[in-house]
Amino acid sequence: MRRTLSAWLFATVALLPALASAGATVTFPFEDERWLSAGQKNGGAAYVSDRASGEVPLVVFLHGVNESRRLHPRLSDGDDDLRKLVDALVATGRTTPLVLAAPTHSKDATFAETIFPGFDLDAFVEATRAALPSGVRVDRSRVVVIGHSGGACNPTGGLLAAAKRKGGLTPLALVESDGCMDAYVTEALRQAPESTRVLVYWQTWMWPRRFEAFRQLMAPRTGVTLEVITGLTDANAHDRMPELVLARALPSLLAP
Repeated sequence: MRRTLSAWLFATVALLPALASAGATVTFPFEDERWLSAGQKNGGAAYVSDRASGEVPLVVFLHGVNESRRLHPRLSDGDDDLRKLVDALVATGRTTPLVLAAPTHSKDATFAETIFPGFDLDAFVEATRAALPSGVRVDRSRVVVIGHSGGACNPTGGLLAAAKRKGGLTPLALVESDGCMDAYVTEALRQAPESTRVLVYWQTWMWPRRFEAFRQLMAPRTGVTLEVITGLTDANAHDRMPELVLARALPSLLAP
């Protein structure tokens, strides 16, 4: 299954732009004063996939450390642009049409444990909803939050803030993409509502962590998927994880 999925991913992305869809990207202000470097604005970005209309799922992506102070990491032009993967997933029928949205943290964003301080999922969902084009609405019952690397390391921010938040929107799923695996992370993820699925993916080529200890600490939590992604054997292993994680997680969570 892993080989088949990896082959599909690389073959499909290689076909782009042949499979590229007519999606649209909108930007909007979100925590600009707190999180953006001087001269930047509209830190929020949302990609509306092709054929998205009515109520559609929302995938919230929280990037990792941002030493280059890049605006809209992973939702702007470049080899790591996740919009290409969303195009492929939707075009090939692996996921339903959706919105992929992400805030930006570019000011003092060099430490994993301090990324997206005090992240408010409800506020971000509302800001995204207000920025969407007419005819596209957020299905609040299908909100998936993905934290990559440092986006899943801050005890009081990012993915872990969404996990520990009491009241408000209940995410369909929380997904950790090659993030921290310390005890405080498991403590936060175990606080998520019982109806929220928790999916954790990691690679072992770089960034040694206490994987087995993490498994044991997560064991009491129901509805958990823990999976190591193999076959990554180069210096880009960590940076390639988001596209591999989305390709695994979204079809199981947001199938047509």
